[in-house]
Amino acid sequence: PLDRWFQDNIPGGRKTFRVLNWANSKVKGNAVLGNISSSLSQIANIPQGIAYIKNPTQLYKGAGDYLSSLIGNSKINRLYDESQFLSERYSSDLYSRFDTKLLDQPKKFAAWMLGALDEVGTKFIWSSAYEKAMAEGISNPIRYADDVARRMVAGRGVGEMALMQKSKVFQMVAPFQVEVGNLWNVMKDFV
Repeated sequence: PLDRWFQDNIPGGRKTFRVLNWANSKVKGNAVLGNISSSLSQIANIPQGIAYIKNPTQLYKGAGDYLSSLIGNSKINRLYDESQFLSERYSSDLYSRFDTKLLDQPKKFAAWMLGALDEVGTKFIWSSAYEKAMAEGISNPIRYADDVARRMVAGRGVGEMALMQKSKVFQMVAPFQVEVGNLWNVMKDFV
């Protein structure tokens, strides 16, 4: 509704709005892609996961599970495949394989750099939550791990973000607020 109101009340209407949105996307992409600081901040969810799981044994097992998935542990990779949250979060990887143009490669590398550490943090939290669920006898450990990981790293799926945060106008004024809002919710839950 905010976007529609904005489009109806600016000179040029939807055409101007599309141009502003395109420019905003380019600026945000240039600010984040290839920025080492932005890439390193993606791993900042790990302390939240550690604070939530608390049990060092489950955290060590979760870290071990994630590391063993990197070298091809089929049991862990099957669990990751069964996870609805992880499948949804990393489904864009399926499409990026088809970007083969030489000019797309630097952008593809920058996107990988940004996503790789996010994946480390997310899968570490997911694996640790799965180990916690197994140790506590929770009936559906995959769903439990999905819920914990989604809460810690902010899901991007349908219904997981506030409508205001999906607004293009809001994204122009206050970009990158999903993680900030999620961190505040996690801290509120801890208190």
